[in-house]
Amino acid sequence: MWQLTMKTKSDKDWMSVGTFGSVTEAARRIVQLDGIRKNGLFLQFYVETNEFGTDDEAFRVFHYTGKRALYGIKRSRPN
Repeated sequence: MWQLTMKTKSDKDWMSVGTFGSVTEAARRIVQLDGIRKNGLFLQFYVETNEFGTDDEAFRVFHYTGKRALYGIKRSRPN
């Protein structure tokens, strides 16, 4: 599962948008929320280059900087 959050310029904290079964579903919601007229978008992710950074950690959070907000798609961890 993937948790989508967003933060506008006026927000102090990230707001939850919803939980999705795939990154594609979460990205589709970003397209709707940000009024993007294309069928896709480019996501960014941070890769830690120190010894403790792993691929699992790098591919855990994706970001998109939209016109209306900043968006984050984060892998939900099982309870």
